[in-house]
Amino acid sequence: IHLLTGQIEVSLTTNSAGDKFDLETTTLTATIAPSAVEPYGEVLAKVLDGDPLLSVRGDISEECWRICTPVLEAFADGRVPLQEYEAGTTGPLLVLVGAAHARPLAAALATPAATPLARVRRSRVELSHLHPESLTGLLTDAPLAHAVYEMARNGNADGDAAGDVPDLEATVSRCLSLLRGGFTVHTREEQGWGTDRLHRVTRYAAAHALRELPPGPAAAGEPGAASVSGAAGASGSPSSRPTVRGPDRAALTRVVWRVGSRSWREQTREEPAPWQRRVFHDFARRYARTTGQLVPGLYAWVVAARGVGDDNLAWEVLQAARAYPWQEASADDLPTARIDGDELELLGREGTRRVRFRRRFFRVKKRWQRIPVREHPAPADPDDWLAGFDGQGLCSYPPEDVVIEDYGRFLKKKAGGVVAAERERSEPFSTSLLDGVDVRETLRHFQDGRVWVRESGRWPGEAGSVVVIFDRDPGNQYPYLMTWLGEHEDESDMAFYSSHPGEQVVGPGILRATYGGFLMTYPPGRLFDVWQDPDYQGVGEKAEVLLAAAVDYSREKLVAHVAAHPPSGRMRHYAASQGKRIVHVPIGSLSPRALKKLRVLHILVGRDKREIAGAYVW
Repeated sequence: IHLLTGQIEVSLTTNSAGDKFDLETTTLTATIAPSAVEPYGEVLAKVLDGDPLLSVRGDISEECWRICTPVLEAFADGRVPLQEYEAGTTGPLLVLVGAAHARPLAAALATPAATPLARVRRSRVELSHLHPESLTGLLTDAPLAHAVYEMARNGNADGDAAGDVPDLEATVSRCLSLLRGGFTVHTREEQGWGTDRLHRVTRYAAAHALRELPPGPAAAGEPGAASVSGAAGASGSPSSRPTVRGPDRAALTRVVWRVGSRSWREQTREEPAPWQRRVFHDFARRYARTTGQLVPGLYAWVVAARGVGDDNLAWEVLQAARAYPWQEASADDLPTARIDGDELELLGREGTRRVRFRRRFFRVKKRWQRIPVREHPAPADPDDWLAGFDGQGLCSYPPEDVVIEDYGRFLKKKAGGVVAAERERSEPFSTSLLDGVDVRETLRHFQDGRVWVRESGRWPGEAGSVVVIFDRDPGNQYPYLMTWLGEHEDESDMAFYSSHPGEQVVGPGILRATYGGFLMTYPPGRLFDVWQDPDYQGVGEKAEVLLAAAVDYSREKLVAHVAAHPPSGRMRHYAASQGKRIVHVPIGSLSPRALKKLRVLHILVGRDKREIAGAYVW
């Protein structure tokens, strides 16, 4: 509320008329009718009428002057500097409060002020260079789609010369294996912004993700269309009009999948399955429809890739979709700006500054969405990662321990369920319903006119040990042999064979390996090194060594065996000689996604690496 001479202004903050999620300030102004007398005349009229509203008594006036005179003299002598402000502005704010509220108000003013709800009026405009990683935060479409349009608009969609269009292999993100001190550090090739790979991805997409639009005046003015065959007049016949080409969003989705999945195969050595490609396109298309869009965009691509694969596949898809080779990482004469959510980071000569801002969109309820993928760390120097090998011993990564322990308990119960299912029986109803009506058998014997009931099988307890065999390893592709003891009462003892972790250094003192097979037995602290135990030297291959140890160390009568093929008759007889039974669970009956997550192992060189391993474990 502003009280001016002859005028009253009231400022209200309300929802915007165009976008109800935006705020705007509305000012209501009321003009006071002029008085019949001058301002001093009003004071004298009140005094003559005996109304003290506009005047004070003489003693009060004298007391006020006694208090104010030293202050005015101090100002006049320059002992207390006056705060000056530009004429015509509002200047500093003067607040008159009671003595009881002065200290709390001063303390409140010293704290950081809240962000104003109304739109902030900027007093100046700065020009900054946008970092290419922030293009996805400002552009309404994937940067690769904009790059394809620019190529078509400039007439470079088919290449400047024969053979200029790269093949798919030229767009792949290469995996570099650097040998250092007996270890192999895995990293990606240099993919700085503006590198040749981004240009190759853009040219490949422009060659495979453009379609010719039908000739005509409407096509020439269609948004996103570009003329690529000259400057023929639009008023001529259809055959004389220029060929118009525009980005084909369905084809662009296929390009992103090809580049991303092929790079994923290069980095992880995992072959994309046909069902993954099919589900990726189907999910992205359906997700776009649920969000009111005709075709999928960057967010739908990344979510679909993460759903059919993992974070590595989602990262490669994101890298392909945000390729825009002409945007450099920095500019010589301009500070670099980064945008993360609603925060603007300005990098200049004076340091780093962060500015909070609110985005405005033309479409109601359109909100910024964070891409659900983390950035892959890469070493500036491979020797930096090898510095983490300080000889403090080896340990596991606790989040992976939790996952594998939970899955081990699930397999133990599943083995007991398999035996219980084998003991289930059905019979015609006579005197008891037993465990309920067997609907399947009743329908099968419908012509007999009798109701069948079933009796569920019973098996006390669960499996005592679990053996999971991913690969029997006839070619010795998994040479690394290890036996671990549980660190606490809730963790099982474990023996496994895997790929050599020294061949995959993925972080400072962080190794990555792939299980060929493993054994879990509970309670902990009992497992001898099965790979050095002389009792198992003549058993045979690694998978049978684990199975024989599982039979010996199991305290229950059941041993869960998960593999593609059932155990040999020799191993079944060995278990029966000890009064135990091996329950085979086909590995194909389990979730491929869960098994894939379970198969990756990270070994840390020292417990101190557990604090930083989260940034390097994928």
